[in-house]
Amino acid sequence: SVATSSRLDSIRSVYGVSVSRNLIKIEASDSDPSSSVFDMNGFISNSNYIAKKTTMVLFINDRLVECSALKRALEIVYAATLPKASKPFVYMSIVLPPEHIDVNVHPTKREVSLLNQEIIVDKIQMAVESKLRSSDEAKIFHEQVIFMADDIFALLQHSTHLYLANVVNLSKELMHQQVLRRFAHFNAIQLSDPAPLPELIMLALKEEDLDPESNENDGLKAKIAEMNTELLKEKAEMLEEYFCIYIDSYGN
Repeated sequence: SVATSSRLDSIRSVYGVSVSRNLIKIEASDSDPSSSVFDMNGFISNSNYIAKKTTMVLFINDRLVECSALKRALEIVYAATLPKASKPFVYMSIVLPPEHIDVNVHPTKREVSLLNQEIIVDKIQMAVESKLRSSDEAKIFHEQVIFMADDIFALLQHSTHLYLANVVNLSKELMHQQVLRRFAHFNAIQLSDPAPLPELIMLALKEEDLDPESNENDGLKAKIAEMNTELLKEKAEMLEEYFCIYIDSYGN
């Protein structure tokens, strides 16, 4: 695009008149250090724009990036207000403190994560919803019941808010948080007869055998069991502190 052209002219040059003539200007910002600090402006498609695929052009601090959480939030807003077949066109430029951006989410550094991301995404989502509803184009919007829940997504209600949650990601995060909460605070079970580590390791190694009764490679397995027993004995102090697993000097 021409360097001196406006953003709308640039969009027209790259994506065509059919896109540029159906855009609404959007702005949002926050300057509260306790919640979020950002400044966003851009263009979003109106109800006359029809597409089967979402197009999101996102610049953060003048760098072209992706933010899946923001994209998903905006798709939900459009799904609730526009005809089912329509997907939005979104151009956004967000400026925020450089230290509030994590570019190490993806190896290519294309996908980013933001400090206070939930708050920022929520504020932008509300701004987009408000703009769509208050614009002249909103007069032709049709409310509709959206059955979005499936095997992966579930609808959760909290107070007067309805949330679409990814159950898979939510479960992973829940397990992660539970492990962190229980870390170094596990309940211990004391065995009346301590279990010898070499025998436990041998059982695990034999579990992989097609024929559990076979004695093939028992010598190698015994060596592996011996080496791992010594390793675990060396790490006994850490295992006891972190996981409440007590190993005595005899390898029990």
